[in-house]
Amino acid sequence: MRITICVVFVKVILLSMVHIICLGINHATANVDLRERLAFSPQRAEISLARFGCGNGKACMGVQEMVILSTCNRVEIYAVATAINFDHLEAFLSEASGVSRGDFYQQTYKLSDEEAVTHLLRVACGLDSQVLGEPQILGQVTQALGLARSQGAAGKILSRLFQRAIHTGKRARTETVISHQPASVASVAVNLISQLSPDLKSARVMLIGAGEMAEIAVQSLIKRGVNEFHVVN
Repeated sequence: MRITICVVFVKVILLSMVHIICLGINHATANVDLRERLAFSPQRAEISLARFGCGNGKACMGVQEMVILSTCNRVEIYAVATAINFDHLEAFLSEASGVSRGDFYQQTYKLSDEEAVTHLLRVACGLDSQVLGEPQILGQVTQALGLARSQGAAGKILSRLFQRAIHTGKRARTETVISHQPASVASVAVNLISQLSPDLKSARVMLIGAGEMAEIAVQSLIKRGVNEFHVVN
């Protein structure tokens, strides 16, 4: 799979004379507090992409296309650019989040060309997740592409790249054992709670937060007999 996508990538580069770059921050490089400050809600991502103004045949500061992938454990900006220059992406992330570049630039990773392509493939397959093979990431990659397309920010190159990554992620889940025992951070946490407190049926559970992971945690706890929840958000 990696050979196929890299061949496609090289052909695109030769024909277009551009670079694919990725500026990212994730659970391995930054703490939860910083990731939350940099995170994009779908609404913020739409506004930020529209305000930046790349796509639809237009470039902004050398950036022709852009996709924002923002999840619980990562914020990544993928771009098609005429040069390998991350200054514009750092400035974009700082302005969109209100976080000073000095607060995050040492925690970011900067990838270009084949490294950026390979990284996206690993992300879509669940190989770069905090919990190996977690199933939510493939839907989040799909959502990120759809959102960028809706704003005209994802053109032919990133659309093709993300479609191939989604296809690769699906193949990984059907052709390998990575999805035989799917897990998420929330389900792993619930398993740990079950070990520490075997009698969950009589427990009263308080959840902090009301996002996707909290929803998954509630579903897992209900399966274990919990019926009293308090949510703080």
